[in-house]
Amino acid sequence: MGYIIGMIATVVALILLGVAVYKGVPILIASPVCGALVLLGNGYPLLEGLTGPFMGEAADFFKDWFLFFLLGAVLGVIMERTGAAASLAKAVYGKLGARFAIPAVTAICGLLMIGGVSGFVVVFAVYPFAVELFREADIPRKYMVASIAVSCAGWGMWLPGVPMTQNVIPMEYLGTEATAGAIVGIICFVFQWGLSILYLNWSVRRDRKKGIHFESRETLNDEEKNLPSPMRAVAPLLLVFGTFALLKLDILISLLLGAVTAMLLFSRQLGGKLLETLRDGCKGATNTTINVCMIMSVAGAFQATDTFSYLVEQLINLPFDPLVSAAISVNVVCGLTASATGGITVALPALGQSFVALGADASALHRVAAISSGVLECMPHSGWLCSTQEVCRTNHRESYGPFAVICLGIGTLTLILALTLFTLFPALSAY
Repeated sequence: MGYIIGMIATVVALILLGVAVYKGVPILIASPVCGALVLLGNGYPLLEGLTGPFMGEAADFFKDWFLFFLLGAVLGVIMERTGAAASLAKAVYGKLGARFAIPAVTAICGLLMIGGVSGFVVVFAVYPFAVELFREADIPRKYMVASIAVSCAGWGMWLPGVPMTQNVIPMEYLGTEATAGAIVGIICFVFQWGLSILYLNWSVRRDRKKGIHFESRETLNDEEKNLPSPMRAVAPLLLVFGTFALLKLDILISLLLGAVTAMLLFSRQLGGKLLETLRDGCKGATNTTINVCMIMSVAGAFQATDTFSYLVEQLINLPFDPLVSAAISVNVVCGLTASATGGITVALPALGQSFVALGADASALHRVAAISSGVLECMPHSGWLCSTQEVCRTNHRESYGPFAVICLGIGTLTLILALTLFTLFPALSAY
């Protein structure tokens, strides 16, 4: 009975947290309240829980990610304020036109992730380009997060061969290759990417008929003649990508090199506003990091309870085909931890070999688990979602609808497709 009460309390707390962030309640208020509900419902000492696992998770996230957010935000603000992003967007728009604006954003995000750039990093790198491309094509801002999520919270995480944690972690615990289940993975990639583009383009056309257009919320460089050339504008982003994905430098060094290069290349556009630009970048990084920290802290509180351990044990005994049970298990843990990486890191060590012992093919399990990690991870309290909305200057009320269709809707259909293919054609797991 204690576990049931603890589970109910946790689910209620996560629902309240999702509603709170959707309604715009400050996360610094919503997170401790929901964290306290999780702890009390699970019989965990309140003060010990808040000062221990709750704040411990927030502190760990801040320690691991703040410098990354800071450098990424500074680079993004420089690209925005100097018109470098506008220059890139105008060049792409001139070549491809409005019809291919959204596919261009999703493709760039995916290419960066294939190169090994984290989904968090990609948001900072792509946002300045995406916002100007959306401006040129007059695409409503509410679709920006969803467009980035097509790759960053979708196929860019689990495409066979990508160096993302969602694809690498199964290798460690299942003994598989990065390309495990490649044929099914590629079919699912084509399905998810194509359906997502069709939905977003259809939805944008529908909104335009309603008179909904792009709304600017950035400080613009109005002197079009003062824009840097597209070749100069893309140089800092290529430097970040090249030094990180090809030279294998630490991401902090790559972002620092990109930010410094941007300052030097665009010094004329910055003029005397360098300090103001840096200050705004620092402010944005601090707000984003703290918001994500407080989201993660609620998941940290739950992971410290006996109910979480009990839940993991029960997931092993689900009365379904092992692949279906694995998909459900990874989704549940990802939803509760609000993290694709966190969920798959917790689920596979505890459950992976158990599902293999029950008859699941390791390669098929690898691909199903990787695809599963991007579905329920995209609940309203997702850390990646909240940080991306901060960067894109939007909120749950505006952007969560399209985002949910892409990640929860099309993501679920993609997972069902993978399960169907592996079930009907088990030999595909070998390719």
